Amino acid sequence: MIVGIACKGRWSRNGIRWNEILEEAHKFLKPVHDQVLTSHPTWHCMLIIMSTQLATNVSEDLNYSSRCYSSGDSVEDFVIPHNCELVILSEADVENFIGKDVLSNLRNAFKSVDNPHSRNIGISTLQEIVLSLSKNI
Repeated sequence: MIVGIACKGRWSRNGIRWNEILEEAHKFLKPVHDQVLTSHPTWHCMLIIMSTQLATNVSEDLNYSSRCYSSGDSVEDFVIPHNCELVILSEADVENFIGKDVLSNLRNAFKSVDNPHSRNIGISTLQEIVLSLSKNI
C-alpha cells in the first residue's frame, strides 16, 4: 500500500476548504493511480488529510467525524480512482491520533499570516506524526 499524508495548516480563520482537500487528492491520488497502480493492479493507495482546522462547512458535511472515501466515490467533482482511498481526519481524531503536544506544534507553525510553506515545522514533528499515524492505521 502506498500512503500519503497531507498535513494542512491554516493561517486564516476559515480553515481548510473542500477545494484545498480536493486539490491535494488530485495532486496525489491521480498520479499514483495513473503512474503506479495501473501497472500494479493489486496495490492500493491512500491519502490521509490531516488539518489543524477544517472549514465549518467541511466539518458539518463530515458530521464532525472522520470519513473515508473509496474507489468510485465522488467528492464534489472528484472521483476517487480505482484502488484508492481518501481519508479526511476530523480535528478530534487528529488530536487523538497525534497527541495534543504535536498538534500544538503544528498549530504554532501555521498560526502566522505568513505562508507556512516557508516555515520549517521540524523533522521531529513530522516523524512524530508519521509514527502516531502508523500506530493507529
